[in-house]
Amino acid sequence: MSVSWPGSHCPQCKHAIRWYDNIPVLAWLWLGGKCRDCRGAISIRYPLVEAATAAMFLTVLVVEVFHPGANLRSIGQLDGHTTGELLGTCGFHLALLSTLLTAALIAWDGKRPPNRLYVPFGVAALILAVAWPPLHAVLIVPGFAWSLWMLCATIVCVVVLAFITALFFTLLGELSPERNPLQGLFGPLICIGLTFGMQAEGILPVVAVLLSIIGTAWAKLWPVLTRLSAIVWLVPLTFLWILYWQQLAAYLRTLHS
Repeated sequence: MSVSWPGSHCPQCKHAIRWYDNIPVLAWLWLGGKCRDCRGAISIRYPLVEAATAAMFLTVLVVEVFHPGANLRSIGQLDGHTTGELLGTCGFHLALLSTLLTAALIAWDGKRPPNRLYVPFGVAALILAVAWPPLHAVLIVPGFAWSLWMLCATIVCVVVLAFITALFFTLLGELSPERNPLQGLFGPLICIGLTFGMQAEGILPVVAVLLSIIGTAWAKLWPVLTRLSAIVWLVPLTFLWILYWQQLAAYLRTLHS
């Protein structure tokens, strides 16, 4: 189903949602969680996702705009940059998080996110890599925004992830192919690589896959863990990466020295 057409509608009676009934969180509250037309129940998932998205947007906005580049300044990549460039960086990161969150919700429902979901952001990131380099504040390697290298790093990461997954599948023979944590991960890898470079691309997916495998191993005790695929884990991991770039950069610099 397209995210843009048809517009918002009740999944039960198919009636189009009026604009004043489509205000995030508030509309669900004043409608009492029911469709205005058929009085069918509207899942609480809608306001929860809307509230979580609003909190995510506000947090990144505060860190990157209201507190200018607080998560980037220590690596000297946004010193002296304009408010417009800070807003652009914030919007760029929020677009990535929105794309990953959409994919995560689809994966949470047990379906594979379609590859076309990542195309708009991927195309925009490729263009912006050349047209607006300040948006690519890349950890440890300032100014590293060459898309070719990022794509090469993506291939390397996929090979590494495949090896790790094969190893764990061997050790934990009860894992079924349907629970393969690598499934549908190539699109998110491309998006993360084009945003943050090969450092994030080499760390975030590997951690996400390991957390997914660990969760699957414990799924007999907590069945909900089967829903936490690598794609789902990428959302909080990427969010934390954006917020704590500064501390991570300082820590890695200490190790390097």
